[in-house]
Amino acid sequence: MLRAFSLELTDARVNEMGRLYLLGGVLGLTALAAYLFLPLGKMERRRITLPLVRNVLIVMAVAFLLAPFLSGVSLSVSYGIFGAGFWCFRAISWILCLLIVVRFRYSPVRAIGVMDGAFALSVVVSAQLNSWLVETIKVGGTELTTVSLITVFVLMFIVVVVLNGKETGSVLRETVEDRGSPDTGMPSRGDGDIASCIDEITQEYDLTPREAEVALLLAKGRSLPFIQNELYISSGTAQTHARHIYKKLDIHSRQEFLDIVEARIAPNRESLR
Repeated sequence: MLRAFSLELTDARVNEMGRLYLLGGVLGLTALAAYLFLPLGKMERRRITLPLVRNVLIVMAVAFLLAPFLSGVSLSVSYGIFGAGFWCFRAISWILCLLIVVRFRYSPVRAIGVMDGAFALSVVVSAQLNSWLVETIKVGGTELTTVSLITVFVLMFIVVVVLNGKETGSVLRETVEDRGSPDTGMPSRGDGDIASCIDEITQEYDLTPREAEVALLLAKGRSLPFIQNELYISSGTAQTHARHIYKKLDIHSRQEFLDIVEARIAPNRESLR
């Protein structure tokens, strides 16, 4: 589609766009690998999260947003930006495919077939769309700016609406049982026990839906930076939710909160023995 923004493509221009597209893809994959595998102080282990997927789509949106206002070599740079985002998205898709296979014991052949089929279908559809766009723009049926803004709107709609579903987020969770952080003193426990406990606390202390989400992650021993990243909220918002939870429960620290959760879970476990 980005090539449709340049109606008179010479061989030199095609080669230039191709080189920058590949360069952008290599840089994007390198940045993704660095994010996932390079240690960074005492931060939590990096993994695929919804904010990461959103950021990749935003990079692709930026390429479409800039394209109508660029020309010459600059348009090729926009194509390179798109390449960086697209190949990160492709790599993330493969990682999610493997997560689905491992976590849900889905057939590898079927999972890979569905994913590659979706990509192949997108290529076929985009090829036809490109041809239609070029002809429409040539005859004055639409403008490059309109096409760009519609594409940006679609990508941002996916970022804001589609990727906020709980079902989408569940695919990105760790494939192993959540464990408490070493500094919280919270032992490993089943998600069901914790979720039931937080449901009780939510009803008893009238927690808001967002506070309940924060409380659930706190009960699992998650740090505030992790919660910020997981729920796609700012650091200040995460701290504010935690303070509101502590105030409603009339406590003053995370350890007191964990003690309350532990006290509620222990009797339930004893009664099941």
